[in-house]
Amino acid sequence: MGKIVVKRADGEIIKIDENEALGELRKIRDKEQRSHNKKRPSRPKRKQRKTTNRNNDPKNRIPVDQKRRKRRKKPQKKWRRRLKKIAIFILVFLIIGAAFAYYQVNQIFAKMNTVDFPTSNEELGISSYVEDYYGEQSKYIKNYALFGVDSRGEESGRTDSLMICSVNTKTGEISLTSILRDSYIQIAQTDGQDYGFDKINAAHSYGGPLMTVKTLNENFDLNITDYVEVNFEAVADIVDALGGITLDVKEDEIENLNKFIRENNKLLGGTPSKELTKSGEQVLDGKQALSYCRIRYAGNGDYQRTARQRIVMNKIYEKLKSSDLLTQKKAMESVLPYITTSLESNDMWPILRAYFKSEEGPKSQSLTDENIVKSATINGAWCLVFDTLKSNVEYLHKMIYGSDYTVSPTVEERNSAYEEKTLYVTKYAIDSKVYTK
Repeated sequence: MGKIVVKRADGEIIKIDENEALGELRKIRDKEQRSHNKKRPSRPKRKQRKTTNRNNDPKNRIPVDQKRRKRRKKPQKKWRRRLKKIAIFILVFLIIGAAFAYYQVNQIFAKMNTVDFPTSNEELGISSYVEDYYGEQSKYIKNYALFGVDSRGEESGRTDSLMICSVNTKTGEISLTSILRDSYIQIAQTDGQDYGFDKINAAHSYGGPLMTVKTLNENFDLNITDYVEVNFEAVADIVDALGGITLDVKEDEIENLNKFIRENNKLLGGTPSKELTKSGEQVLDGKQALSYCRIRYAGNGDYQRTARQRIVMNKIYEKLKSSDLLTQKKAMESVLPYITTSLESNDMWPILRAYFKSEEGPKSQSLTDENIVKSATINGAWCLVFDTLKSNVEYLHKMIYGSDYTVSPTVEERNSAYEEKTLYVTKYAIDSKVYTK
């Protein structure tokens, strides 16, 4: 490689090899580069936080899959919170709705005429034997006395119909048992007064609902603590509120039924109901249905009459159950002013629960042992006489509780007195005759 001529910085001219010249040039370039870097300000170093990162530790490092799962869980937590809020809202809404319904129902039942009534077993004639006999069963099977009062006042305070309504709050089963109003029975004593034997509906005229309830409890080993008394006008109003009920009218019932339709048109006023012109199934309005309940001289005497009353009650129940809530409310409001009862509004809730729980209407029956009872004239009054009191008490309890029953010592004593009192009548009475259902 040849030599080249180079002028140095001090002006001196020298000859150097090409390789040496290249080396010198590199030195100059490096020197200038270092000089340039010194002039540019250096960037301050960022201080590192003194934090302990657990993830830097291999032991604590979270796997990538687990991190992804954690990221996925975040929206799920939001959804849970949202669901929780919705659930709380629904719960609050249901509580408010239930409170409103409770208030509305109590307001409806407040239209009943509620009266004070004794509560002690002694005043009501309830034997401790009955309470002990049924034990737990008596807590969910409640018996109520139902009195039907004829608004025409022909009975001088006597009940026109008498039923025992038994409500099983566990199963929702409701049963109606008719006690024939002409049944010959020993009337309960009150205030030291002994009324002896008479028709059972006479108890109401002697001592009102209390004496009737006490007479039922003492003679039939019952534990009735409450009663409901209904004026028969209520039947007409509730049937009209429901738009009528379908009844199967027999040919031999038409004449009597039309007689009572004419009477009810005068008594109740309003739009007159038409008389019936044919037998068979047909829709009856309120006055017609009420007249059907009052038929006395057709069919099998008082048996058939009480059976008609239970049929009408069942038809009302079925129509009420199949109606919408507004119609049910209207129907209840139409009948409640005609009711006098010892029940408070709160006492109606177990009955309401049974009403909504039951799928079928009330079971309907009449109280007689083997469906047979004798009739006779006693002291100038036509009466129905049980074969024996004891057998009818056993029969009644079998219908209500579904099992055999052993009567109390009190009923045993009353049965002996009953047989002694009715022996002559049932055995020798000329006009005695057997009635069957």
